[in-house]
Amino acid sequence: MKAVKNVLVGFIVSFLGSLPLGYLNIIGVEILSELGIKSLVFYLFGVIFIEAIIIYFTVIFANQLAENKKLMKFIDFFAVFFLLLIAYLFYANSNQTAQDYNYLEDYIQYSPFLIGMVLCGLNFLQIPFWLGWNLYLLNANYIVLSQRLKFHYILGTLVGTFFGMLAVIVLLNSLSQKTLEYSKWIMPIIIPLFFIVLAVLALFVGYRNFKHQQKNALLQQQSELKDEQQRLELAALKAKFDAVDAERNRIAADLHDEIGAALSSIHIYSNVAKKKVKAHQDASGLIEKIDSASAGLLDRMSDIIWSINPEHQTLLDLKLRIKSFAADLLFPLGMNISYTTEDVDDDLKLSAIARKNIYLCFKELINNIAKHSRATEVRLTLICHEGILQCAIADNGIGFNPLLKGNGNGLHNVQRRIKQLGGEFFYNSEPGKGVVLNFSLGLTNISD
Repeated sequence: MKAVKNVLVGFIVSFLGSLPLGYLNIIGVEILSELGIKSLVFYLFGVIFIEAIIIYFTVIFANQLAENKKLMKFIDFFAVFFLLLIAYLFYANSNQTAQDYNYLEDYIQYSPFLIGMVLCGLNFLQIPFWLGWNLYLLNANYIVLSQRLKFHYILGTLVGTFFGMLAVIVLLNSLSQKTLEYSKWIMPIIIPLFFIVLAVLALFVGYRNFKHQQKNALLQQQSELKDEQQRLELAALKAKFDAVDAERNRIAADLHDEIGAALSSIHIYSNVAKKKVKAHQDASGLIEKIDSASAGLLDRMSDIIWSINPEHQTLLDLKLRIKSFAADLLFPLGMNISYTTEDVDDDLKLSAIARKNIYLCFKELINNIAKHSRATEVRLTLICHEGILQCAIADNGIGFNPLLKGNGNGLHNVQRRIKQLGGEFFYNSEPGKGVVLNFSLGLTNISD
C-alpha cells in the first residue's frame, strides 16, 4: 500500500510540476511541430533521464535531513524556504522566451534524446523545486522513503513528468499559442503564486507541528515527573517497610539479649534457692539476687516498651523521661540537677532507634555519675543549632584520667550507640575537676 501511495503521490506532484517547465516545454512544442511525435518521445526520455538522477539525489538528501532529529525541528521552515525560493526563481526567469534561447537551431544536428538531456541539465531550477517538494511531502507524511520505497516514488515522478510534459506540449501545439503569451501569465504570476500558497500552507503546518511538539514535550515531562514521583513514593514506602522490619528485628534482639539473659539468671537462682531451702540452708542471698534481677528486668522492659510506644515519639517525651530518671537516681544521693535547653523543637518526632539510643546514653552516663563521681552538681544541656542536636552532661565530681586503662566506665557503649545514629561523642575530664561529656546528632538522622 505504501508503494502504491508513493507512486501516486510522485505522479501527481511531477505531473503538476511539469506544467510550468518553461523553455523545456517550449522546445518540446518546436520539436513536435518540426520533427514529429517520435522525436518528441525521445526528447522527453532525455529529459526524464536527467530528472531521475536529480530526483534520486534530492530524495536522499531530503531523507537525511528528515532523519536528523535536530533538523527535524526546523524541517517545516526548510520546506517554506524552498517553496518561496522556487516561486522567486520562476518569477526571475519569467521573461525568457523561445527567441531568447533558440536551442533548437543550435542543437538540431543532435538527437532529440541528447537535446533533452542537455536542456534538462541546464534547468537548475528543478534542484530546489524537488528538494522543497520532497521535504514538504516527507514532513506531511505523504511519502515514505525507507529501503526500496523511494524507488516507487521516483518511478511515479518520472512517469508523471513524462505524461505531464507530453500533455502540455501536445495541448500547446494544438492551440498554436505563442511562447510570449504562454510566459506572460504562467511563469511570472500563476506559478509563483501557486508556490507562495504552498509556502503559507507549509508555514501553517509547521506552526501546528511546532505547537504539537511543545505539547508532547510538556506531556512527556509531566509523565516523567509523575513516574519519578511514583518511584520516590515507592522507594519511601519500601524504606518504611524496611524500617519496620529492622525495628522488629531490633526488638527481637533486645528481648533475646536483655530479657532472655535476665530470665535465665532468675531461673538459675530460683533452682539453687529451692535446693538450699530443701536442705534447710540460708537462701536469702539468692533471693536478693532474684529480686535485683527482677527489678533490672522490669527496668529493661520499661525502657523497651517506652522506646517503641508511638505515644512517646517526640523530643519532649525524651526530655521528660531523662529528667525523671535523673531525678529519681541523683536527688537521693544529694546531687542538685540543672537543665538547659535552647532552640529545641519539643514536637520533633524521633525514630524508635533514636529514642532508645539517646535515652540509654543519658541513662548510662547518669548511672556513671551516680556510681563514681561523688558530685554535688550535675548539669544537663540540650541545644539545637543549624540542624544539629547537641547534648551534654557535666558534673563537679572527682573526675578521672582518660589515659589510664580501665577508666571510661561504660563510655565505649555510649560511643557505639551515638555512632550508630551517625553522631559524634567526645568527653573531657581531669582528676578533681569533674567530667564534661558531649555528643552531637544530625536532626535528619534521628527524626522519623
